[in-house]
Amino acid sequence: MLYQRVYDDLRAAIESGETPIGSTLPRESALRDKYEVSSITIRRALSMLRDDGFVRRRPRVGTTVIAQSPQQVSPASKDPVVALIMTSFNDAFGTRIVEGVLDRAQDRAHIMLMRTGGDTKKEREAIKRALGIGARGLILLPSSSQMIDSSVLKLVSAEYPLTIIDRRYDSIPVAAVTSDHMNAGIQATTCLIEAGHRHIALFGASRSLTSNADRHHGWVAAHAINDVALDESLACDQITSTTPGNAGTRKDDIKRIGSFLRNHPEVTSAVACEFAIAVLLEEALANLGKSIPRDLSLVCFDEQPFETLGSTLQLTHIAQQQEEIGARALDVTLQQIDSGATADKIVLPTTLVPGNSVRPI
Repeated sequence: MLYQRVYDDLRAAIESGETPIGSTLPRESALRDKYEVSSITIRRALSMLRDDGFVRRRPRVGTTVIAQSPQQVSPASKDPVVALIMTSFNDAFGTRIVEGVLDRAQDRAHIMLMRTGGDTKKEREAIKRALGIGARGLILLPSSSQMIDSSVLKLVSAEYPLTIIDRRYDSIPVAAVTSDHMNAGIQATTCLIEAGHRHIALFGASRSLTSNADRHHGWVAAHAINDVALDESLACDQITSTTPGNAGTRKDDIKRIGSFLRNHPEVTSAVACEFAIAVLLEEALANLGKSIPRDLSLVCFDEQPFETLGSTLQLTHIAQQQEEIGARALDVTLQQIDSGATADKIVLPTTLVPGNSVRPI
């Protein structure tokens, strides 16, 4: 490991007295040039020296040698800082992932929580801030699946402890924890097929996010599995207002959904790829004088966090193991901190939870 080589060399210099107590180690940029490694690698090596009691790191002061041999460090100060960077989170999706990380972190790690709003620039800034305070690992919900940001690729090449959540990067050697979104799409669509529906629409955001693409693939696969003819024109996957960082408005999406429903009067049911899209769909139906499930049966992803859709409607939905996603992501990150980077991919099953939003025909 590159960081281990840097750590061993700096530690040897301290223990031999070549770098005496009270002296300040060279700046990160100088160490980076000396060892010909990335800044991430240097920061990890310095963090290891700090954790072993050799040095103290302080902003604007630098890294000062405080002991010539390993020192006992209090458990609280030795627990690593792990940054959790999310695009956004709410009661339908995200909040319980955060709770899963925090619950698992007790007596194991300090969690630094940041939100990017789906803005790649803010994502880069958040990563830089986390590394600047000496975070030993990172859990990231990226802004995009279509293209991984260069700042994230640098972490991967530096073998920095990194775990991706709710996204899939098959060609990049990075650890990830996600739900089985394709099978979830099959579950949701099959539920409607078994209720007698044959014209099933799919409402989702752009397929540039792997979670959305996999749900779309599940919708397609369910038709084949159940020997039902598929009409690809029933996929309305241009909902924009629910995606963090997108400039689309709710008003435009409601109008888009309403127009879609008017153009496809044959549709009797739908899969909504997010709870927020289910809310938009309900409003579009109301504008047409229609409702769920009287005029349209509905299965959505993630549970209904509050009585947005009325006091009696409980949506049939696909539940993700959100707390487990957070807990497993922290486990994998801490394992990498202890043993080195890994590219393990953990895929968790989903559950179909019946409600009263599906009407048999």
